[in-house]
Amino acid sequence: MVAALLSWSFLLSTGPEAPWAAEATKIKIGILGPMKFLSGEHQWKGAALAVEEINKAGGLTVAGKKYLLEAVQIDDNSFVSVPDAASAMQKAATVDRVKYVIAGGRTEAVLAQQEIAMDHKVLYLGISMSSPPNKPILKDYQRYKYYFNAPNCISGDYILHLAAVCYPGIRAVKEALKLDTVKVAYLAEKAVWADAIYGLLKQALPKLGCELVGEWRPSHLTTDVSTELAAIKAAGAHAIIHIFSAEGGTAVSRQWGEVKFPAALIGVNVPAQRKTHWDVTGGLCNYESYFDWQFPLPITEKTVPYYEAFAKKYNGEFATWTANTGYDGVYVIKAALEKAGSLDTAALVPALEKLEMVGVTGKIAYLPPDHPVSPHGIKFGPGYTHGIQLQWVNGKQVPYWPDGNELPPELLALGLPSGWDKAKYPGMGKYVVPPWVIEYWKGKP
Repeated sequence: MVAALLSWSFLLSTGPEAPWAAEATKIKIGILGPMKFLSGEHQWKGAALAVEEINKAGGLTVAGKKYLLEAVQIDDNSFVSVPDAASAMQKAATVDRVKYVIAGGRTEAVLAQQEIAMDHKVLYLGISMSSPPNKPILKDYQRYKYYFNAPNCISGDYILHLAAVCYPGIRAVKEALKLDTVKVAYLAEKAVWADAIYGLLKQALPKLGCELVGEWRPSHLTTDVSTELAAIKAAGAHAIIHIFSAEGGTAVSRQWGEVKFPAALIGVNVPAQRKTHWDVTGGLCNYESYFDWQFPLPITEKTVPYYEAFAKKYNGEFATWTANTGYDGVYVIKAALEKAGSLDTAALVPALEKLEMVGVTGKIAYLPPDHPVSPHGIKFGPGYTHGIQLQWVNGKQVPYWPDGNELPPELLALGLPSGWDKAKYPGMGKYVVPPWVIEYWKGKP
């Protein structure tokens, strides 16, 4: 458990423009994540950038008193060990004495951390893409009211969301191959959040003219998916929906591209969000499609400046989704503290429940505590956060969804919000079916 017990703090010196800074009281925000992995690393970097900006601008004022923010980094090792993740939360609450945290990385770890955070009445912005951590709020509000999703983590709604972001690619495959039915394989890391997605796809894909030919579930840290790809090819898949939050996704990109696999690769792959993914895979990720929560497009007035600031601070690095989860998460906590006029976490709960603010990926607001699927989940859809679907094409990351088209009625009937015909940004491209996929299926049934 050594990894989970390492931490350090970050506090920007505000300089002569803030003469009160030396006497200002500090407010700690715990940033807990798998710091040896891209997800945790960027979670920290985004949060550190937000803390730097807020302190440089004069900090914050709560009930008439000035404060600076201090970010406390704790490696919770949540991609590897649930016990380590739980130990990290215990340390944050009892040793570092933080009252507000942005934490997690996998649903299994979030569930373990959640109980400890609730014991100590720690305000917990959880990084989980499934609804199990939200559901306890419905049964015991007084205990679990301190749990909210971190920005971009839209829990139960995310499952529906995935069908929406995959649809344009599947539609393009169907048209390019002149198919009546698109055969789709599900290749996803073995994790709770991916379990829920498979259940939704079994319901949604047949309504979209697709046949789900099977599921393959390697470890999120796998380095070899050749066996899975061989089985998927034997199943006759025209498209693969791949779901990876960790480095197993790099193996998928590389091995899919090495053999020019005869099925389009569409879905969620966090490693593919990196600017370096093209070089890491030697260009074998060409035509891979993947989801990200943001891209340097004018999604809001904050989006492009955030990307520029992140790249400037981190030597040209491209921000991935957990970076803006950490970044917007710090600003959400700041807004709640100022709105509540109190440092007490119980006072922050109603402030967050009524919060509406512009973030990097859209307007941030929370679902009510009695929402049947995702109480205290992030609102999702046009006008709120919704994300971007992209594709690697000849060394460039090309955003292509939202594309200004309304979702098909089959998806709207499942509960997705409407209004996507009003969601399009300048600079959007179009999904390209991998040329070798078209060539492979030419003349085949």
